[in-house]
Amino acid sequence: MATGSSAVSFRTGTISNPGILIRRSLAACFANKEERIAREQLKRDNSSNEKTTAAHSWKRLGVDISELSLALTLPTGQSFRWKLTGKDEYTGVVDKYLFTLRQTSTDVEYMLHYTCASEECCNISYGHHCSSYVSPTDEVNASVTAHPELLPNNASTARSVNTKQSIFTSSYGQSAGQHRENAIHLCQMHGAQSCCICLSCAEVSLKDYFNLDKSLEKLWAPFIAADKRFAALAPYMKGARLLRQHPLECLFQFICSSNNHIQRITQMVDYLASHGTFLGSVSGIPFHAFPTLEALAKITEGELRKAGFGYRAKYIVGTVKELQMKEGGGQRWLNSLRSNTLEDTYKQLCSLPGIGPKVAACIALFSLDQHHAIPVDTHVWQIATNYLIPELSGDRFTTKMHTIVSEAFVERFGKYAGWAQNVLFIAELSSHQLYLPEHLRTTKSKRLGARTKKRKLLES
Repeated sequence: MATGSSAVSFRTGTISNPGILIRRSLAACFANKEERIAREQLKRDNSSNEKTTAAHSWKRLGVDISELSLALTLPTGQSFRWKLTGKDEYTGVVDKYLFTLRQTSTDVEYMLHYTCASEECCNISYGHHCSSYVSPTDEVNASVTAHPELLPNNASTARSVNTKQSIFTSSYGQSAGQHRENAIHLCQMHGAQSCCICLSCAEVSLKDYFNLDKSLEKLWAPFIAADKRFAALAPYMKGARLLRQHPLECLFQFICSSNNHIQRITQMVDYLASHGTFLGSVSGIPFHAFPTLEALAKITEGELRKAGFGYRAKYIVGTVKELQMKEGGGQRWLNSLRSNTLEDTYKQLCSLPGIGPKVAACIALFSLDQHHAIPVDTHVWQIATNYLIPELSGDRFTTKMHTIVSEAFVERFGKYAGWAQNVLFIAELSSHQLYLPEHLRTTKSKRLGARTKKRKLLES
């Protein structure tokens, strides 16, 4: 090579300007890096799309209409959190999951809406009875045995979802935040960047919400044998089921329900829910997880009054404060009522501001596993005097009658009397009368018509 020439020899060839080679090498390096990043991003996007597609497709719940009728269960006054977002489609929140449900001729199908994010992964819903998290791989499954200190207190295996997922439950375990941290830690120990919400775990929560471990056919058999009215209604009320809600959510819904109508109750419950974590919108309707006690504590009485809560504002603020003072936390205290006697559950609930016998019975029946709790109001009083205790039909309904009516239902229907009462109540709702043949309907208009006819006969 000539001395003084600018040509430089390299193993890959000869180039006249080494600066060009350096720049080209750097450019190639960056291009390779960018290409690698692009490939990784594409891989992540494809993976995310696959998960989103899986989540946003319809899944079968595996229950036919005789065991779960959405129309005879959701819009019946048990919960005020479900919205019609399509033809025969209901959208609502269970645990931290946003679901849309629809009834088919053979099943109930659900669609789970969510965004996969590590902070929300394996998120345990504020102390619900089934505080669960999912291990996404066999390796994490194995690590549960190797690291028992990361399990919830008193945890026990509830069921195996499949070979790669196990769900652990704890009634009074660690805090939701600690559960989430432990679950994410287990994932990270084995290289997982995030632990996506598990479809199987969501389905377990949904089945629990609908009490699907209980067969209506078996529950109703003694009801049908014991009561003519129930037997007559049963063929038309198939799938009318009792919900098993979060106690905290249920409690504040029914404080809102006191001396109120459905539209206003729903508006109040929506306002409270808006202070929880935003989960997404369906058909333009925003949905939130129900707020924690800490989030509810930030709402002032003045804000509630401005939002139209009226006298209930002070009850909500007062109840939040009372629950925060409970040993172990308000949510844990509420959960503990599931193992109490019904009498003690009523006593404990009625110690909170704004909760009387009827509201306490609603909370006990719809969230605390007190299956023979009987919420008694004027409507239930009419049912009782028409079909159970007709000898009291001429008496005036007072709060003292609550015990008499409750005892009458339990005497007739047994330890699951609340389930029977729920069906009889739904059959009386004007919105559900069309499910019944004419001779079984008891609408107000029909009753008024009968009275008018009787009066005309007497006048003639």
